[in-house]
Amino acid sequence: MATASGEAFVQALLDDLSARIVLSLSPFTAALERALDAGIEPQDMGGVGSAPPGFDTTLAAADLTPAMKAALQAVAPALRWIPVLSQHPSVPPALSAGLQAGLVLGGAGAFTHHGPDTIRAGFFHLAPNLHYPLHSHEAVEFYRCLSGRVEIQHGILGEANPLLPGQLSVTPPNRVHALTTGPEGALLLFAWIGDVDQPIYWWEADAAGTWRRTRWIRGVSRVWERQEAEIVPPALLAAQA
Repeated sequence: MATASGEAFVQALLDDLSARIVLSLSPFTAALERALDAGIEPQDMGGVGSAPPGFDTTLAAADLTPAMKAALQAVAPALRWIPVLSQHPSVPPALSAGLQAGLVLGGAGAFTHHGPDTIRAGFFHLAPNLHYPLHSHEAVEFYRCLSGRVEIQHGILGEANPLLPGQLSVTPPNRVHALTTGPEGALLLFAWIGDVDQPIYWWEADAAGTWRRTRWIRGVSRVWERQEAEIVPPALLAAQA
């Protein structure tokens, strides 16, 4: 697995974001530039998981520049695909099985870099007809849709908006958001920057209207594992409207 393919992936992602001239993307471009400057190298995470069904075909059909398509296809064989969520009685099996990440940079990804551990980037595959409920995390997140369609809701009372191929979405830190796919599912590029190993919180209201958030932490396998729940403080809930 050549270092050059990892560098090409980061450079292609950087070029794609830089061309958009969107202020909210500047933290991501800065983080990618720092990773390139620090030096990128392969890492062996002990086995390559199988890609989701249709991944190669979907990637080949994505509307990308030739340079970006070549860079994404070059790293694809080295990806270690893992489920995003651990299996848990409270999580529908289709959801546990239907969210898959192919991490390229950082963490358990195919490549690492010598700078601070503040970035994750790779592919996020969502199976058809899934709903990933309201959740929040410390890291800032962006998605770039490669194929399919995903509806993204920001805020407890927010309306869901479609993310289509070629479009981007940025989620600020600690902002609740939910994802829903249709019959095609979706393939996204993603990046997290900031404190990338802080817990995720799932938000849900019970029949009485009381909101709770459930804590999820990364396990040894790097999959998110469910922990305890807590009532959301009123001030925190008000900020998520």
